[in-house]
Amino acid sequence: LRDIINMIFRPLYLICGVMFPILAVPEPHRDWLLLNPLLHGLEVLRTAWFAQYHTAAAVSRSYLYACALGLRFLGLVLQLRFKHRLVAQ
Repeated sequence: LRDIINMIFRPLYLICGVMFPILAVPEPHRDWLLLNPLLHGLEVLRTAWFAQYHTAAAVSRSYLYACALGLRFLGLVLQLRFKHRLVAQ
């Protein structure tokens, strides 16, 4: 079971930028990976933690905040939409 979980999580680590920084990814794939807000969060964290760390120019803290705000708004809308089902359970 542990091997299966590791096989499932390995691509997720690559997509989120945990194993490799964004500058280590080739250019055609970098644009697709930059759509992931978790990657932006990790890169911002790395730049804050390491003084000499350089990241891609496309990494944005505002994109991370916008995605977080959008997901929070979506969660609140879904809670209002399904509030009767949540109370019934």
